[in-house]
Amino acid sequence: MDEGRKDFICFLPLSLPHKIKIMANFELTYTGDLRCKAVHLKSGIEIITDAPADNLGKGEAFSPTDLTATSLGVCMLTTVGISGQKNKYSIEG
Repeated sequence: MDEGRKDFICFLPLSLPHKIKIMANFELTYTGDLRCKAVHLKSGIEIITDAPADNLGKGEAFSPTDLTATSLGVCMLTTVGISGQKNKYSIEG
């Protein structure tokens, strides 16, 4: 790991809850019971994640893997939306 980079933590202490700031865009907190909270620092919008029921969680919120797939889909739609704006067509709906 680059010694000059201080915005990424590879190893976490064992005391909970953990709070991590990633590149000053969002803060992650492990809140217990296999649940986490992500806060977008600029807007204050929060996302709660929960481990799925088949993986010892409650399944009451997006799982981390749900968000991974969702992020990929939203990234693709955003990229197509950018192309649409540049070329004067809409993909809404």
